Amino acid sequence: MRAKGSCSVAASVGMTRVAAYQVGMLGTVINVLAFRGVIAARGYRGMLMSPRGHSGISEVNSESRVRGIG
Repeated sequence: MRAKGSCSVAASVGMTRVAAYQVGMLGTVINVLAFRGVIAARGYRGMLMSPRGHSGISEVNSESRVRGIG
């Protein structure tokens, strides 16, 4: 959330709020991919899951999948 009265950087360059949120979500995916690589290098397994899935990058999130029963 922005401070009251502050100007959005995205709006100042002509980007819509939706596009700005989408960029933020993609940034989160990129961070998780980097983190997954770091933990894999240390011998741990990581999995990126999202509500929609990204072909070849993440798996679709489901409660049964997270619990390992699906």
